[in-house]
Amino acid sequence: MKKYILLIAIAPALSLQSCIVKVKTVHDGQIGIKRSFGKVKPKALEPGLKLYFLGTRVFKLDGTVQRSRITTQARSRDGVLLTPSIDITFQLNKDMAPATFIKYGGNNRTLNDMYSTFIKPTVESTMAQFIGEKDAEGLYNIRREEIRNEMIARLNNALYNEGVQLNDVMVQTIGLSTSYRRLLSENALFEKKKENLDYQIELKKKENELKAVAAEGSKQRTIIYAEGDSAKYKIVGPELTPMILEKERIDAQKEIGKSGNAQYIIIEKAD
Repeated sequence: MKKYILLIAIAPALSLQSCIVKVKTVHDGQIGIKRSFGKVKPKALEPGLKLYFLGTRVFKLDGTVQRSRITTQARSRDGVLLTPSIDITFQLNKDMAPATFIKYGGNNRTLNDMYSTFIKPTVESTMAQFIGEKDAEGLYNIRREEIRNEMIARLNNALYNEGVQLNDVMVQTIGLSTSYRRLLSENALFEKKKENLDYQIELKKKENELKAVAAEGSKQRTIIYAEGDSAKYKIVGPELTPMILEKERIDAQKEIGKSGNAQYIIIEKAD
């Protein structure tokens, strides 16, 4: 009889204790949010075993790195419709998690609700704004690394202010249609050929100019030499020319006579 009385006395005590004290474990990679009587505590809970009492709830948010591929449609500055696609990696900022929890849902699905109502729309609008500032051809020629850096710079502030830490952005495609890419490739090839042709024409023109300059120089030299010979003839005079030639002939024979092999020197007198 005493055993039954003891059990009856212990059972209500255990039941009362279970209603007052509860236990929940916040695991690594989770962010604990404590709400007591409708008020959220401003500091996130560290991982570990948590005890809380009646009127208090502990929520566990996913604090691990998330990865999502976001694809949207946007028009370039020149009106071309593109379908850009990027991958983003992000996670909740632990220090700002309580405020984020209050603003987006206030339950264990806060991150999911935040993604659908804020993160995804923010990334889509940022991509559309970036694409709308550039022509399609410019986007086709720009390096993906430049697009990545620009998207990171634009998204960082917008997401951080809402308690989201952006880790990285990876550009998958800017979404130009196959036919438009082919058109741009053909246009680029045409421009390259045109530039090469213009270069060849300019090179030929320069060569012709150099030939003309060389020909003019040769012509001037010929004129100068001719004028020099004419002046020389005028100075010496026609009557002295045979005498000069005779002197030059004699001088040449003298040089021959100096050679050891010469035995006779025949000097003919000019008429």
